[in-house]
Amino acid sequence: MFNFEIVNFRTFNSTGFHQFTVLEQFRISPCKRFTMKTLARVTAILTAFVLFYGCGSAPVEEKTVAANTQQEVKRPISPEMALENFIIATGHEARGEYLMAVNSLLTAYEFDPAPGISYGLAKNYYMLGKLSQALPYAKEAVAKDSLEKEYYYLLADIYTSGRQPDAAEAVISALVKRYPGDYSALYRLANIYEKSKPLSAIEVYLKILEEEPEDWNAYIRLADLYDKTGNKERSTEIIEEFLQYNPSSTELKQVLVNYYISLKKYDKALSHIEGILQIFPDDPGALESKARIFVEQNNFVAASAPYLKLIEAPDTRLDMKLNIGVVYFEKALANDTLLRVADTIFTVVEKDTVNWITHFYKGAIATLLGDTLAAKERFFKVPGDSFLYLQVWQRIGGLVYDAKKYKEAAFIMERAHDNFPDDFLINFFLGLSYALNGDYAASEPFLFKATDLNPNEINTWSAYAFTLSRLKKDTLAVEVYEKALELEPRNTDLLNSLAIVCDGMGNQAKSDSLYTLSLQIDPKNALAANNFAYSLSKRGVRLDEALRLAKIALEVDPNSPSYMDTYGWVHFKLGNYDTAKVYIEKALAMDGDNHELLDHFGDVMFKLGNKDEALVYWRKALEFDKENESIKRKIERGEI
Repeated sequence: MFNFEIVNFRTFNSTGFHQFTVLEQFRISPCKRFTMKTLARVTAILTAFVLFYGCGSAPVEEKTVAANTQQEVKRPISPEMALENFIIATGHEARGEYLMAVNSLLTAYEFDPAPGISYGLAKNYYMLGKLSQALPYAKEAVAKDSLEKEYYYLLADIYTSGRQPDAAEAVISALVKRYPGDYSALYRLANIYEKSKPLSAIEVYLKILEEEPEDWNAYIRLADLYDKTGNKERSTEIIEEFLQYNPSSTELKQVLVNYYISLKKYDKALSHIEGILQIFPDDPGALESKARIFVEQNNFVAASAPYLKLIEAPDTRLDMKLNIGVVYFEKALANDTLLRVADTIFTVVEKDTVNWITHFYKGAIATLLGDTLAAKERFFKVPGDSFLYLQVWQRIGGLVYDAKKYKEAAFIMERAHDNFPDDFLINFFLGLSYALNGDYAASEPFLFKATDLNPNEINTWSAYAFTLSRLKKDTLAVEVYEKALELEPRNTDLLNSLAIVCDGMGNQAKSDSLYTLSLQIDPKNALAANNFAYSLSKRGVRLDEALRLAKIALEVDPNSPSYMDTYGWVHFKLGNYDTAKVYIEKALAMDGDNHELLDHFGDVMFKLGNKDEALVYWRKALEFDKENESIKRKIERGEI
């Protein structure tokens, strides 16, 4: 068997040096391999011994020992017995058997309450999470041997774990006072200060840099602290300073890039990025930062170059590639120049994935580019009718709809409808897209089905009724509006819309009552006030009331050309032609192609005696409303 003999360790007592054997034989059975792990354990035991007993033990005499909370027991001081139990405890500790280590250390403590044993007890209690038992032993270790740094560290850790940062600070401050240049102690003190005294932490880190001017971590912590205290400029100065020691460090440059981007100092950030890319042209962090700068400047065209390099890199995650493509697709809805970029991105993504989602976006992009054949081919490749695919159809179609590209949204939703004919949102957005594109006949069946699929959705009833009114199906439109009002009787939008239909049908009594109810619910409802005023003025009745209502609408929205026209038109009906001219002329300046405003202004000019000018405006109005018989008659007769 293997034998390891370690002898002649001494401890000082009142009679001089007492010699004893620490370990006469450390036997390892030949049936077990002697591994590096075993050697490490032996080394740990010996190291612990040197740490705990290197500074001596108590005098050899009989004394009373209080092992923390245990009853007092009189034992003769015996370093040999203390050491024997201490070594057993160290073995338990090395194996993570902290409770057994505590038991052995308590026995050792009875034989010799040396500072190292107090430290061992504190440490193992701490590992067990028993802070109240650990604390007195840790204090005792420091009191008995104020030169040992590890004792201070443990005591501070116990205070920190017990949420007593001030006490931990006091312990480490005492250690720093004793050892002003101790690197580890300064770091511990700085870490404690960071949470509650960031300015003090800065001072400590600056002191650390005096001792170690190339300490990477100290520079980073300093930069972070300056950042947290609102001094981003100083943060960048600190990192720039450290960069002088490490001019080739891409990590430092990347940290600086992030700071400069946060400060919106894009030129400085780009300077460091280019420095990184000269050495590492495919560095993902630098490429992403470069793209990010252009994105923050809303220059997505410039951002596309670094993004494409990222996407082409085999190590770039698929989800990141797809996210970049989706962002460009969404931005392309407001900027057609980005459509080709988005298409290129998804083309590159397709090279390393068979993910079906690329077909959705490639199809949508083809639709927006006007290539419906390519779009159909792409959409045809979208497999099945799972709920996941439905969500993507809804999202892409919804995005195109929100971008007010109603023709393209209708095309996409038609393809979605082929797979999901009974989905409420598909039918609703398809119907709305057709309606807002002016194709009310195509819109009607989808909105009707949407009301059947979700009869409690008020917006569906409203959109369906609006479509019916545009198709001149006024009677059915009234029925649908009334159904919607059964769901929300005090919905002023529905009341106003129904009033318009009733007014157009010649049912002014019902129209007036609906406007009156709407204004009772919301006296400042500008739309109801304006429409009611205009309806009264067209009939030439209750003109004073009409003027009051028109004024309410104009006060709510003084920049509305429609409200200006109504206010001017009521004045026209009252015979106030000069006032009418002022307001209708203002409205025309904002909406010069509106046939109704042009017609009204022609009437005003006629009443003011400018017949030739009146004809000019009537003729222009007829250009925008070629079937208007009233305007035709005025032009033919040359008068109102």
